[in-house]
Amino acid sequence: MSMVNNYFKSAGIVSFILFFLVSCNNRSSEKEKLIARKWSYKEFRMNNDTMTAEQMGNPTMEFFPDGKYKVEMGKIVEEGKWHIEGDELVTTVLKKNSKPDTSNKLKIYELTADKLVLHSDAGGNKAYVTLIPYSEK
Repeated sequence: MSMVNNYFKSAGIVSFILFFLVSCNNRSSEKEKLIARKWSYKEFRMNNDTMTAEQMGNPTMEFFPDGKYKVEMGKIVEEGKWHIEGDELVTTVLKKNSKPDTSNKLKIYELTADKLVLHSDAGGNKAYVTLIPYSEK
């Protein structure tokens, strides 16, 4: 009888772990679906200074479903790969020369269909980037 109870306890633990893994994977997938689109910068805030999109030259950032991204800031274009790790957006800039790729981790501070706010706390500077869905003007 105790062998049967142990079996059901083990099966219950395995089921819980599988449920947890699937639900975590689904959350990441939901975030990826919300992020995978073209965004316009609304504002950039570092410490007490704020820059509007107009002041930055109306940059855009596009996340493609295949895991690539592109940032356009006037004539400057940055391309790379992106993915989600927990509550962080990880971007890797693809260098066109022999220098190594550069990765950045940004905390997803807020994510809805209408807004993406990313946060970085690098070098003691608190930075927030607010993005909104791109629309032709």
